[in-house]
Amino acid sequence: MALTGGIMSQFSSANGVVIPTLVPTATDIALMIPGVSVHELVFAITFAAVVTLSPLSTAGSLIMATYTQGEEKSPREINRLFTALFVWTFVMLIGFALICGLGYYNWISIW
Repeated sequence: MALTGGIMSQFSSANGVVIPTLVPTATDIALMIPGVSVHELVFAITFAAVVTLSPLSTAGSLIMATYTQGEEKSPREINRLFTALFVWTFVMLIGFALICGLGYYNWISIW
């Protein structure tokens, strides 16, 4: 679910599309997978959607727009930021999905 939420938020708004789409499915999915709680799934969806700063999503496009304001930026500098944001997004997404897959966030269900 973390990977799905992160990939979806690469290209859309986390709050407007990803979270309202995936969170309602968490209950049914948690019932099908033994040992997984709804809280863990909702946390994974929400956090994975928020950590992505893809330049194609809302947060990333705001970063790109702010960067290009003020002093003149060369196309090379703008492309470098675009690439850096895109690479950073995939690194964060894969890292977070691995952490979720290892069960690091089981402590949420204890609360």
